[in-house]
Amino acid sequence: PTDIPDMDTPGPEVHSWVFNNVLHVNNADGSAEVRLYTLGGSLAGPYLLGHGHQTIQLNLPSGVYLKQIRTESGVHNQRFYIR
Repeated sequence: PTDIPDMDTPGPEVHSWVFNNVLHVNNADGSAEVRLYTLGGSLAGPYLLGHGHQTIQLNLPSGVYLKQIRTESGVHNQRFYIR
């Protein structure tokens, strides 16, 4: 995985990782909203996901990004790197 470790914030039961420009999300909660941001604060993509394992083809250029995953039980923020 290419995730850069970050401090976990209290939030949903969601596990996510990026590999080969594909975001993988295992969501134990119901629906989830994923927002991806550049380090400059620009929104790179909002996505709505359902329950279970979901994948999103990102097609992002190399760099560091922030992913924010919101579910009914909370918010999870983490930085990740695209090679």
